[in-house]
Amino acid sequence: MANIGCGYDHLVILIDDVHAADALSLRALAFLLRETCSGGLAAVLSMDPGARPGGEAGEALRDLVEGSGALKMRIEPLGRDAVREFVTSVLGSGPEAE
Repeated sequence: MANIGCGYDHLVILIDDVHAADALSLRALAFLLRETCSGGLAAVLSMDPGARPGGEAGEALRDLVEGSGALKMRIEPLGRDAVREFVTSVLGSGPEAE
């Protein structure tokens, strides 16, 4: 598992509606982010700001977000051009041509 993402400058996992994920999936993601090569893997998670998952999944989500030094941002839905601009500002270059 330690070599996941190491062959790339940046590998990003995108998860929409993370508040609907189960505890095991969230703990697996936390493991990947913690155990993979330094700086080679990042995750972008989106969730409904009003969602408050409970139980083990809620605890795993809180541990993932609060225990990881995550940057938390509240953003409105973005169009294609806004997504390209955001990715470029964070990574220093835009996505590859389609």
